[in-house]
Formats: sequence, structure tokens, C-alpha cells
Amino acid sequence: MPRPRKLRLIQRTALVGYYKPQGIPLSELIETVLSLDGLEALRFADVEGLEQADAAARMGISRPTFSRLLAEARSVVATALSQGWAIRIDGGPVETAADGPEQSVCVRRRTRRGIDTRPAAEPIGAAAEAGEEDVNTSWIAVSARGATPDAEVDPRFGRAEWFVLFDTKTQRWSYLSNRDAQAQAQGAGLAAVELLAEAQVVKVVSGSIGPKAARALSAAGIAAVEGAAGRTVREALGLILDASEAQTS
Repeated sequence: MPRPRKLRLIQRTALVGYYKPQGIPLSELIETVLSLDGLEALRFADVEGLEQADAAARMGISRPTFSRLLAEARSVVATALSQGWAIRIDGGPVETAADGPEQSVCVRRRTRRGIDTRPAAEPIGAAAEAGEEDVNTSWIAVSARGATPDAEVDPRFGRAEWFVLFDTKTQRWSYLSNRDAQAQAQGAGLAAVELLAEAQVVKVVSGSIGPKAARALSAAGIAAVEGAAGRTVREALGLILDASEAQTS
């Protein structure tokens, strides 16, 4: 199985779960995800003005890792603002540190969080606080050369820069950056599997998937479809969904 990513220390959780353009229903928007550790990197660098070495130390990561995390977070926000997308703030391998009034050291609450799978209109955490179970989703992930449904399918699985996601139940689009896996000299496919498993993806579509990644996907309960190169994400998904309908009819 993929090796777990090192948890990153954050000192504040997000005050809100979503930002979106005014006047457009969330169901009609493409949704991007800003991870909790990405938000913390933005806060340290662009709000508090910390040097990257100091910010990295406070998050318990290396300076190069912080630099990549900050660049990715800035790209997510800039892309959403320029394209008119919604931003969901959630996810990331994080530890939340809280200084309690009766404690002299930080108490760390370890948590691994993927894409939030509650209905888009419900605030993050609302279902958990009410004691309700999360609504099941059916995320299909497609390896892609861009972060939109009209991007070309990337024939590489582990080295794809993006995974474009589609939820067959809510008809909602989203995407995940695969840059952490891309940056690895070895094991990119296994790192990509971990990313998708955290996001609760049920099926992945790509051009080609190596044997190690295929075994890891199977162990994680994620179905794999190969041979989708040469199409857009939207076209590849359409063919797969049509085939699924034909099998069940």
C-alpha cells in the first residue's frame, strides 16, 4: 500500500467551507479544492508575512515542501478567481494544534481528510455535528492535462498533473492536483492511489496504469479503466457512463 504522507501542522481551521461567485447556484459551478494545509500556507506567507523557512518550521515540513504547497495554493485561488469557479476549503494530511488554557504544550488532534462528500449546500461539519452519516458519493477521477472537464485525458496515471472528478450522483465537478506525486522520483503511481483513496474516489479513468498502481487501486477498492487517451475528460466520462447504463438496462 502507498506510504502515508507526513502530516502537516495547522494552527487554525477554516472559518468557512466555501467561497463562490455571487448569483450562480453552486450546482452550476466547477468546484476546486483548497486544502487546509494550503490555506495555512497562504495565511503564514501572505497574511502574516513569515519567511518560508519559519512558516515551514511551524507546519513541521521542509522549506521545499512548503514552497510547493504555497505555489499550489496560490494557483488554486488564482485559477478559481479568474475562471469564476467555487472554492471548497477542506482536505489534506493535517494535524490540528490547539493551545488549551490548562496545557503547556500543544495537543494535536490527528486527522486525515479527503474531499468532503456532503451535499454542496450543507456547511462542512454540519452533518457530523448533527450525528448524521455522510451522504455516499460516486466520484469518478480522470487523469488530465488540465483542471477542467474539457481538458485532454493524460495517458499517464501516476505522472498526470491533475485528476478531474465527477460525482455521478450530484452531477458535480471537482478536481485534485497530483503535483505531490509528480514530484516523486519513484512511486508516483502509489502516491496517486493514496490521493484518490483519501478523496473517496470509486473509479479512475486513464490511458495506462502500471501493475503496481493497479494492484494498489484494487486493494483500495477503486475500479480502474484504461485506454482513454486521445479524448477530453468529458468525452471519456460520457463513454464510460453510457457503457454503464447499457450494462444495467
